[in-house]
Amino acid sequence: MRPIASLASLTSLAFTLLFSPIALCQPAASAAQAAAKSAPIPVEDFIKHAEFDDVSLSPDGKMLAVVARQKSRANLAIIDLDTRKLNWVTQFDQYDVYGYQWLDSKRLTVTVVDTLDDASGNIRYRGTFAVNTDGSGTREMGGFSVVRESVEKPGSVIILAGGRSRGPEVYRMDTRTGQRDLLTFDNPGNVFRWVVDRKDEVRVAVSADPDKDRDRVTLFYRADQKSPWVKLQEFNSKEVTIDPIAFDFDHKTLYVRSNKGRSNVAIFRYDLDKKDVGELVSESAHFDLGSLRFDVVKQKMVGVNTGERNKSLSGMTWLDADWERTQKMIDDALPGRMNFLSWGREVPHRVLVSSWSDTHPGSYFLLDTKTNKMERLVERRSWIDSSRMSPMTTVRYAARDGLGIQAFLTLPKGADGKPGKGLPLVVDIHGGPHVHGFNWGFNETAQFLASRGYAVLQPNFRGSTGYGRKFMEAGFRQWGLAMQDDITDGVRWAIKEGHADPKRVCLMGGSYGGYATLYGLIKEQGMFRCGIAAVAVTDLELLLTVSWSDTYHSDAVQDIFKERIGDLKKDAAYFRQVSPLYHADKISAPVLLAFGSDDRRVPLIHGEKFRAALDDHKKPYEWVVYTAEGHGFNKRENRIDYYKRIEAFLQKHMTAMP
Repeated sequence: MRPIASLASLTSLAFTLLFSPIALCQPAASAAQAAAKSAPIPVEDFIKHAEFDDVSLSPDGKMLAVVARQKSRANLAIIDLDTRKLNWVTQFDQYDVYGYQWLDSKRLTVTVVDTLDDASGNIRYRGTFAVNTDGSGTREMGGFSVVRESVEKPGSVIILAGGRSRGPEVYRMDTRTGQRDLLTFDNPGNVFRWVVDRKDEVRVAVSADPDKDRDRVTLFYRADQKSPWVKLQEFNSKEVTIDPIAFDFDHKTLYVRSNKGRSNVAIFRYDLDKKDVGELVSESAHFDLGSLRFDVVKQKMVGVNTGERNKSLSGMTWLDADWERTQKMIDDALPGRMNFLSWGREVPHRVLVSSWSDTHPGSYFLLDTKTNKMERLVERRSWIDSSRMSPMTTVRYAARDGLGIQAFLTLPKGADGKPGKGLPLVVDIHGGPHVHGFNWGFNETAQFLASRGYAVLQPNFRGSTGYGRKFMEAGFRQWGLAMQDDITDGVRWAIKEGHADPKRVCLMGGSYGGYATLYGLIKEQGMFRCGIAAVAVTDLELLLTVSWSDTYHSDAVQDIFKERIGDLKKDAAYFRQVSPLYHADKISAPVLLAFGSDDRRVPLIHGEKFRAALDDHKKPYEWVVYTAEGHGFNKRENRIDYYKRIEAFLQKHMTAMP
């Protein structure tokens, strides 16, 4: 495809800087600019898709792949870093690029969906394609999951796809011919996870038999592709985690994530002789550790993603002095930001820096470690004025039983430029609930609410993941109980610290967060001025019994629900006790209820029954159903409408003193 634009025409922010704190000279603001800064930031500014996203370097470091907006769709483009020319690899006007992966420096796989603006959980997969960087050589690959590019055969990819057994098989696929070579012919059975070494050999299998005991996990290992499988060990996955990640470049060292002997997940070397977790590699006092970083040129593992992210932590523990030094240089040049490093695996001196903060949605820089020069490439959302955004602080407070809760507090600036005190507070409650809800960084919802004068508290209450097994399991069967109290205790902390006005607090959330909003109004009567509940669970029994939900026909999901929420028969009294539907008479604060007409996770009947209960008791509420939306509102026009409803609802119920 022909070049259609230069990088300079897409962004005016390209410049070269040395390693020193960035300070951009700006002309004096005009009266019009000053007036514009005093006007409320349009809702649309918080809703618009990023201009550039999912940016990565080619293996040879000569090209940059980006997902960018064209024809109102997410398309894949390639930027030649020598000429700064941008070429569109895809030019969809009816579909969106959902993701991509470099195979080699001239070819990628691209995953395509109907629309990214569809409702959450309802993105319709349209296929995976392989394509050259100039847009030629397109080949449809069928349905599968890409593991990584092939090491032994450039242009091929290691994939997971259905095969002869219940679980996935591993294949190497030639992306030009479509030929597949089965790499797991000798399958030990019931494998749900495989580990492939750096010679494309499948060396580790993780197996569990759902017909016997799905929690009993077996690890298998073999020395090479031709050797027989050997059982390493068995364990109960509810008691301990041993998750194989990857082999190092010696093809012998196996890294695993495990919580053996601890609450949080750490990184270990696995002792193949003793057939058990071996030497500790890296750990965190508060967080479960994540993925590893490898340097192909150095032929070793060089870092661990920690999950600890704020203005003073990079989110990485580097185990290599050179990369640690590079991280420090970048952090010194871009202070107060999270700076994530990636590189072309063949030329690690050319480093892509993804940089963001609580007030900045993100920039991409190109660093040359040979010259120590760094150049700004593109902005994710160039229209966001960081000087008008509000700082987010990572906080910890103690729940009433002493459990430590991490939360994120965003405080709007006062007239003096400092965070305000005694502010109206919106508590944003994440869904799941057993997910890692919030992180430090640019959060559109928090910034939107702060721009309207509200303090925002976003707690990762017990049951949230990423803080260790014990913390997550502390939320099991705690709907309406300790999980709910964690949210209330966060409000009391914010009031005690002087951040929040005790007479102006509103709960807000979606899915489980919508449930916790409604039940919070019931359990803590008189404490909250209002509630905003989207796609909210209103009856725990309905969550398990609605036959047209996407979870009803899944035995695995039903088993998980039984463990984490409760047993439909044994816990019927508890379900009724903590279901908002049966306590609508106790709600005294006004509620904004929003649902999707096509939601199959929390079907609309949850909202309809609850609305009828509110009508029966003559309780105040506002109601909206978004047509053709599911478990979340992703269509741009619906999100704008929803945010404007939130704005008006809060203005009505939170601005005036009681």
